[in-house]
Formats: sequence, structure tokens, C-alpha cells
Amino acid sequence: MVRRSSRFDSSEGAGTSSSGKIKKEEEKKPIAVQKVPNTKKTAIVKPPKPAPKAPKAAPPRAIYTAADVQRLKAEVEKCIRDKTAHEEKREKMIAEQTKEIKELEESDQTTKEENITTLEKFAIEDCEERKKKTTHEKDTKKFERKVMVQKSLNQTRALSAHFLNRSETLEKWQSGANGGAARPWKQCELCHVQWSQVGDSVPRILDCGHTMCDKCTKKFVVDGNKINCPFDEKTTYGAGTIPKNYTLLNM
Repeated sequence: MVRRSSRFDSSEGAGTSSSGKIKKEEEKKPIAVQKVPNTKKTAIVKPPKPAPKAPKAAPPRAIYTAADVQRLKAEVEKCIRDKTAHEEKREKMIAEQTKEIKELEESDQTTKEENITTLEKFAIEDCEERKKKTTHEKDTKKFERKVMVQKSLNQTRALSAHFLNRSETLEKWQSGANGGAARPWKQCELCHVQWSQVGDSVPRILDCGHTMCDKCTKKFVVDGNKINCPFDEKTTYGAGTIPKNYTLLNM
């Protein structure tokens, strides 16, 4: 028996193995199934129609007796009486309300008249009070004016007497009959005190040009800081700081 070569054996084995692989691959492939259409039809069953309803029987006709008629008649008459009574009550209520409204209107009218009378009375009283007040104010102003005029007249008389006295003193000094008294320009025109460098007899010159002693300036201080000149009634401010009249002191 002749032995085949190993080369041949190996080639046969290779062929067998390749055919086995092909079979396995064919087995793995899915098999195509052909669908067959369904030719059977489903029958549609319709519901049966409902039977027609029987017509309703007419209700039995009511049969009224004489008693029922009397009862219904009595009920109707009662309704009429109730309605009439209600209308009478309503008319009575309307009449009462109308009367109350009329009374209220009359009361309001009376109250208005009373208020008007009261207001007129108050107005008359107020007018009288104002008249009295005005008269009192006029009398007060008249009295104050009279007092001011009298005061001014007294000041004028005092100044006239002062200047008359000064003129007499000047005449005496000029005639030499004053007995060696101080000269007029060496003394205060109001109190006739002789000027000095210190004290109350220091000559103070006002803004208007008039001069008086320190004591006399204090007599005419107004409002704590003003001095009203007695000669021309002009105001000088700064009481206590009025300068000295060195011209008169050095004469």
C-alpha cells in the first residue's frame, strides 16, 4: 500500500475545513419568510333598531264639584280682600310719611328763621361792640394826641422860659451886673452849671450841634440808647459815648 505524501494530506484537510466554514455561514443567514395576505373579511354586525315608544295617555280630566268651586271662589275673594287691605295700609303709610315730611320741612323752615334771627341779633350786637370799640379807640387816640400836644406845649414853654432866662443872664453879664458869675458859654444852658473836665458837668456835644452837661444828657435818654435833644428834638444815638466839647472847655 502506497502512502500519500504529507503535502497532499494537508491540502485535503484545508479543503475540508473551508467547506465546513461555508456551511456554517449559510446556516447563520436568516431565512426569508414570504407573507401570505389574509383574504378573509370580517362581518360588521349592526345593532337592531329600537322599537317605537307607545304614545302617552292623556291625563284624566279634572272633575270639579260644587264644593271645589265654592272653595276656589272663597280663596279668590280672600286674595282680593288681602290685596285691598294691603293697598289701604300702603296708602295710610304714604299719608303718614307725607305728613312727617311736611312737619320736618316746617320745622326746618322755623329753625332757619330762628337761625337767621339769631344771626341778625349777633350781627347787631357785634356791630354795636365794634362801634363802641371804635369810639373808645378814637377817644383814646384823641386823649393821647391831646397829651402829646400838651407835653410839646410844656416843653416849648420851658424852652421859651429857658432862653428868656439865658438872654437876661447875657444882658446882665454884658452890663457887668452879674456879680462876677460865669460867662454864658461857660455853663450848661439847662441847669446853668459851670463846665468842668470831669464829673456831671462835662460838656457833651450832640449830633445836632447842641451842648449840655453830662447830667442833663441822662435826663433825655430814650430806649436806653437814644437822646432826644430838648432844643430841636433830634435824636442822637450812643448814650454814654457822646464826645466832650473841648472847644467850650478851652474857651
